Amino acid sequence: MHLLSLLSLTTPCLAAVAAVANTAAVAAAAEAARLPASEVIRNLELLTRSTRDLIPATRDLSTRAAVLFRDDARGPFQVVIDGLEDLASTATSDRNAIIDEDRRGREPKYSGRDSRNIDKAVGDLFDKVKELAERVGDESKLGRLFAGSVGSKVGRALEGWGDAVYDLAKTIDERVEGGLDGSTWRDVVRVTGIIDRVVSDYTSGRVRLSSILREGRPGDRGGISIDLGLGPIGLRLGAGRV
Repeated sequence: MHLLSLLSLTTPCLAAVAAVANTAAVAAAAEAARLPASEVIRNLELLTRSTRDLIPATRDLSTRAAVLFRDDARGPFQVVIDGLEDLASTATSDRNAIIDEDRRGREPKYSGRDSRNIDKAVGDLFDKVKELAERVGDESKLGRLFAGSVGSKVGRALEGWGDAVYDLAKTIDERVEGGLDGSTWRDVVRVTGIIDRVVSDYTSGRVRLSSILREGRPGDRGGISIDLGLGPIGLRLGAGRV
């Protein structure tokens, strides 16, 4: 009799505890589903900001090229600037789309398929950079172009941009359903981790550009070599960050 009385008292309590636990589990699952979207929003904002930081640095390079080479150097640089602006606009658009879903009461999501816009924008940007490198041409021209404070400014901006690209791709690959979509995107991620170091080494004069292009930066180990096909330069970079 006492046992039945005890069960009659504890069963509602256990049911209540179970209900609370179930509610907490559902809430945790919902939060986990939202977390990647919030991370992607933050990463997209960083990418937008760092891309816009690269634009004035690229304009400085354009001005320097026009002075040094006295030819139609501004055109190829403007194409790259257009690519940077397109990438920043795409990142902002993707960010706003996620936020709009949340404002409408829908669960914000971001899948590997959604990253195709960024994938294309980054791929297009790299194509424009290849065209620019072909126009600039030989190593001595690159050395004059990146010398001094202009090269340092570009290096700093490029470092922040590379980090933003890497962080966004890492979030998508590890946390978002479907992961990264597109081989171009993966190649860009591998390359961006060391481009800033190449610029830094070259502008400081510590390492000859030809040795970097041929062998990868000293200290790089293993990994993959990406051929960006930069015309006469034939840029090849060693192990990346992925």
